[in-house]
Amino acid sequence: MTDPHMITAPLRYLAADSDSPVFFVGEPGKASRSVGTYVDIPVSIRSGRTAVPKPAFDREGFELVEHKTTDVDFGSDRDVEEHYYPQIARLFQERLGAAEVLVFDHTVRVAAETEGVRKPVRHVHNDYTAASTAQRVSDLTGSRSSSLMERRFAQVNLWRPINIPALNSPLAILDAQSLELEHLVKAAVVYSERRGEVYEVVHNNSHRWFFFPSMMPSEALIFRGYDSSETVSHPFTPHTAFDVPNSPADAPPRKSIELRAMAFFN
Repeated sequence: MTDPHMITAPLRYLAADSDSPVFFVGEPGKASRSVGTYVDIPVSIRSGRTAVPKPAFDREGFELVEHKTTDVDFGSDRDVEEHYYPQIARLFQERLGAAEVLVFDHTVRVAAETEGVRKPVRHVHNDYTAASTAQRVSDLTGSRSSSLMERRFAQVNLWRPINIPALNSPLAILDAQSLELEHLVKAAVVYSERRGEVYEVVHNNSHRWFFFPSMMPSEALIFRGYDSSETVSHPFTPHTAFDVPNSPADAPPRKSIELRAMAFFN
């Protein structure tokens, strides 16, 4: 019998026999480019809205929250930094129990050909590795980094639609408990001024995927990129944009904002 709360859709994974992946971003006079071979693999994706129990940050690595924003112009980076960052920092402190939150980055994406605006990322990835998280903490906090990293710290993301529901190109997110370290492949990210590191993912039949249909701008998806806690056995939460089968042909392009932060715990 077909499960009405489950869909099947192709997700783009790194091919098991791929060369070591590399992403080149912001090279002077060049478009962004990448090295690596990817394959589209049909997978089952369950609605997180009907899952029992509901996905939770401390267990699956992600959770959906009701969260309305106030007085934010998402078209202005300055306004986002001045008004949105503090709202999300408070949310992370309240929902995750973090003692201190440092919001450091955000990206607005549009699922359409829009000049100067980034598109959704359509391959399964994790934004940070353990090493690149520690390096980012060091870059952001300088002389405080050693003492901050003596206790639990986590790289945390928040994703939400802007202005309209996300009817197409939503975010699929992997249950962290279904991921093993051998499914992850380090990928270098080469910027004009620095070098980073992310994880790409090879397919495994153990993977359990979720998404939240028709997410509203008053909803937000919190998920971790890395968690240093010794009690967290699955510290990474890969994700990707994907196409929902039979989504309305006249649905407006998905607009979204993702925000990245470091959360520090006592």
